[in-house]
Amino acid sequence: LKMLYISFYQCKKLTDAGLTALTKQLPSGLADLQLDFTGCSSISDAGMKAFAKHNMPKELELLNLSLSWTAVTDKFLPEFTRELPRSMTSLHLELAYSVITDHGLIAMAHRLPQKLVKLELKLKGCVQVSDEGLAHLVAALPPHIHEVSLNFEQCKRITDSGIATIGAHLPEELESLGLDFSCCQHVSDAGILALGKHLPPRVKRLYLRVVDTQVTHDLMPSMKTEGTSMYDADALREWDPPVDPAEPSPLPKPSGFVLKDRMKEEVKESFRKFDTAPADGLMNLK
Repeated sequence: LKMLYISFYQCKKLTDAGLTALTKQLPSGLADLQLDFTGCSSISDAGMKAFAKHNMPKELELLNLSLSWTAVTDKFLPEFTRELPRSMTSLHLELAYSVITDHGLIAMAHRLPQKLVKLELKLKGCVQVSDEGLAHLVAALPPHIHEVSLNFEQCKRITDSGIATIGAHLPEELESLGLDFSCCQHVSDAGILALGKHLPPRVKRLYLRVVDTQVTHDLMPSMKTEGTSMYDADALREWDPPVDPAEPSPLPKPSGFVLKDRMKEEVKESFRKFDTAPADGLMNLK
């Protein structure tokens, strides 16, 4: 069995114990796994940590995981992302209406598998996510990624400065970009203009939603495919509204826990090359 899709949509009686029992039975050779726990309000960090550490199929290439409206927090993201197979090429993660903050988003960003070519992340209604988390996420994207879709609808701490940062740090090999900033009331023409000026040259497919923002309506008709949210990337690059483009946010250095985790991975990878194991104390970085 290489592909498996299971939905527990709004199964509110499903607990971490049930999740662990389920994931223990997953075939080890799975390449494509889709799990929908939307609305399973008893699923928490403990269940997701156990899944990541003990039951994650090691040959996964594609993972589609929905944890919207669950009890997960920042605490599960570092371990979960760290345990993703390094060979993974596609990750779709939904965390809508959770209590995820910049701290969790940054922890996840700096642990993404470097072979990813497609990332879809849904953070709709995560009101504690701000420009800082957005900046770290985009700056840490794997260099060879081709397709990125980010949903920050109702993330009201996202501003023009954060959107300008997206344009400044997108990988050069990116070909398709999807962004949803609907109901982000601090997003205006200045942010979208800055994004357009810095779009990587290979980006031809651009999905953009800015409903209920300060973006003016003249952005819509001339660039948009009628009846869709698809925009002409070249037209956006040439858009010239009567405003100055927003300035990108300065990108803070990763905090200590991110750097220590990266050091661990680099040490482990070095020993893998020589087919030997590091001494226990070497891994106990405090």
